[in-house]
Amino acid sequence: VFKTILFFNSWCGPCVRIGPKIEEWSTRDFKDTVVFLKCDVDQSEALSQEFNIEAMPTFIFFKNGKEIHRVVGANPDQLKADIENKSK
Repeated sequence: VFKTILFFNSWCGPCVRIGPKIEEWSTRDFKDTVVFLKCDVDQSEALSQEFNIEAMPTFIFFKNGKEIHRVVGANPDQLKADIENKSK
């Protein structure tokens, strides 16, 4: 099991569009292999700065407490492929 943090904000169009896909994956495709977390950059500026978030959406994958991968953008096919690859 690994964790994915989605850094987003409410006024980001791509963030809003990818949100339902993440919800679907968290309850279906990856419910047993990935923990999806969300961080609103407007509500958590310090955390956003700590992880050097420069664009949204940004997905950071963690395994054993360490960052293992980062994806910027809301391409669901690419994101799903990256999740499948990193969750092995």
